Amino acid sequence: AMARALRLRLTPDEDVAAILRSTLRSLDDDDVHTLAWALGGDQVGRLDRRAARFAAVIRGLRILSRKRPVVLILDDAQRGEDALAFAQRLVATERGASGCGLIAVLAISDEAAAERADIQRDGDRLVAHEAVTTIPLLPLPRREHRLLVDHLLGLAPRLAEEVATRPAGNPRIAVELVGAHGGR
Repeated sequence: AMARALRLRLTPDEDVAAILRSTLRSLDDDDVHTLAWALGGDQVGRLDRRAARFAAVIRGLRILSRKRPVVLILDDAQRGEDALAFAQRLVATERGASGCGLIAVLAISDEAAAERADIQRDGDRLVAHEAVTTIPLLPLPRREHRLLVDHLLGLAPRLAEEVATRPAGNPRIAVELVGAHGGR
């Protein structure tokens, strides 16, 4: 995601640091090294040092946010082993760093939190931070959900009816159903 934000097309054999130095001339050597490491340019020890990896990604996000606001979306965070831990580290790091140009959106399924105590505990720990705002996403009212299905997704009538009723107002499930059925 950072490579896309920087408009870089990287292949495994490229010298990421050299590309960053030529593309982003305003970066100092520490920033180049950090971004190169976060982008996977330095694989040595990358996967077995989670805290260092988190720190590199957070610093990379801060570097990106110098030029324009960054919105980080961690959807279905309960599915990724590191997503909740990363979000906790981000909140702890960003506390007091107002105006940094970084917004993180974390989505956790209520059903997953109800099924797994560790997800509930980690989610509760995140919500306890003063920098965190929670926004419950309720199902769309029936009329708005049907409008989404009919007009925005452009489905055949029979499939539209199925998509309008199965997800019970959850627009994400509606979109996933459409993707699974290949649209029209």
